[in-house]
Amino acid sequence: MAAHHELPHAELESLLDQPETYTQLLGEYAGPMSLGITIDEFTGEPCLLLRVADAGVVRRRELEVGGHMVRVLVRPGFVAPRPG
Repeated sequence: MAAHHELPHAELESLLDQPETYTQLLGEYAGPMSLGITIDEFTGEPCLLLRVADAGVVRRRELEVGGHMVRVLVRPGFVAPRPG
């Protein structure tokens, strides 16, 4: 298993542009969601923040990136914004 180490923000940011990231986390889920970067309040390390309507759809709570494990914080109850 990969070690937990802080990754550069740019490397985490690059995950947001990769379709594989979403597939690994959510599989075929097509509902409302938002993925971003935050700081883990317990470790102080950067991590991914995934907001979804139902936390049960999330397949993984960590991703391996460049040999490092990155925590994924999941926040349920997300509702997609409606156009004005």
